Amino acid sequence: MSADTLNPMLLPESEAVVISYVTSCGTDWLKQAKGDLALPEWFGLSANKAIYRAVETLEKHGVIPSHKEVIDQLKREGAWEAAEPCMASAIGASGSATKEIAEQEMGKISRAYIQRTQSSIMERALMEKWSPSLITEKLEPLATLEQTGKGSSLLDGINVFNATDLIDKPIDEGQTLLGNRFLCRGGGMFLVGPSGVGKSTLTLGLAAAMGAGRAYLGIKPAKPLKILIIQAENDEGDVIEQMRGAYGLDRTGIENVQICPVGHLVGADLITALDRLIKLYKPDLVILDCLHAYLGDDAKESRPLGTFLRELLNPVIKRHGVGTIIVHHTPKTTNQDRTNWNPSDYQYAAAGCAEIANWTRSMLVLEATAIAGVFRLVAGKRGSRIGGDLWRNGWIPIRHSAATEEGMPTLKWEVAEDVDLSMIQRAALEKKSTKASYQCTAGDFLDQLPEDGKGLASCMKSTDLREILQHKKFCSKNGFASLKAVYVSEGIVKEVKLGTSWLIGRPEDIDEATKASKS
Repeated sequence: MSADTLNPMLLPESEAVVISYVTSCGTDWLKQAKGDLALPEWFGLSANKAIYRAVETLEKHGVIPSHKEVIDQLKREGAWEAAEPCMASAIGASGSATKEIAEQEMGKISRAYIQRTQSSIMERALMEKWSPSLITEKLEPLATLEQTGKGSSLLDGINVFNATDLIDKPIDEGQTLLGNRFLCRGGGMFLVGPSGVGKSTLTLGLAAAMGAGRAYLGIKPAKPLKILIIQAENDEGDVIEQMRGAYGLDRTGIENVQICPVGHLVGADLITALDRLIKLYKPDLVILDCLHAYLGDDAKESRPLGTFLRELLNPVIKRHGVGTIIVHHTPKTTNQDRTNWNPSDYQYAAAGCAEIANWTRSMLVLEATAIAGVFRLVAGKRGSRIGGDLWRNGWIPIRHSAATEEGMPTLKWEVAEDVDLSMIQRAALEKKSTKASYQCTAGDFLDQLPEDGKGLASCMKSTDLREILQHKKFCSKNGFASLKAVYVSEGIVKEVKLGTSWLIGRPEDIDEATKASKS
């Protein structure tokens, strides 16, 4: 037996009995009795841990465990030499390894595990000068184990409801945070947009309004919310400017918003810190700004992203009953034409794999339009639940405010009330129809025509108009046809063939010219 058996908090004989029963009868009985997530760490001897893991490996492959199968598996893993003494002890204990005795011995093992772990925690706490709250947090699971005799299990937190019990159950509206159950406690939302356009400004504006219990860009909170913002991309000056824009002179609810710069933690370490911050500040809503800073891996890979969102983040936000907004980027470059996208199409606008769209409960996507300074804010998922009269079939146009406070510019967003979808679509078509070096508006198009009101004399050949626009650098040769089609479809101009030539002009002049040609 190895030297670590000299430790009085190790119980090699008890472990031999339990391992003997496990290698003959599997692990299900033990997981049901004691919980599965803490095992095999309860065993004090590293060799017994290896044996237990070998049994689990066999079970995963559908093999019924036996002493021989376990020994063969340990040999395949290259762990047999180290495990052989413990395996010999387990085989020697077979005569007394009944289920009842194994359960009794496992009780002794769990108590020894508690003692060892408590001692380890206190030693580390003294060396690293932990705070009392951190010590309490680390000891809490051990206290639960000591009281219940059972550790955590894969089934912990999983409830099964019969449909008859649910169908008439009232919906708990107290779980709603935003909109009409657009975002609820324990749920997550992504806010997605290009880099550098003002996503952080948008999230701080949202937080300021929600902290005061006010609607923001048409999104209504259920009540004044306590909000914790974890951010990695903005320095203090940026945040000050954003806060001035978000609050202005009305500081109502400002005490409900906490801002915590965290730029050094990723992955599991970030989630551990988040868990403690939630316990300390007790927010209703947590904002993570942004995913790339905290994932610690590639968002294009579904496995690490799923681990971060589902295995690490989900248990924390569900246990504390908080909602989460994660700020994220769109791809760096995209050639997609989104002019005619439906709002539901936008749930796949985020950079990375489809796991983002699968996990998120709701989604907001911020994208630039062809109108200078105007953006679309689209509810890409569950948009019908966002509520608010401002939202137009799942989207609203927004722009940066030109407001100032005490003579200083402020950073905030406001609804672009003078913009509608037809204007956005038309601007997109105009932009698509011309090269970047050309700029042609409907006014430019009409200004090249003769004075209106003179029928045929106010019209001109399409080819002549194209050459004028091309010469003045208003459009390219190929772009003219697309521009003309846009303005004809909108009734700004009209085109007709008279004789062998196509004429273009204002609708009333073309109608007059057509009438005159027939008389």
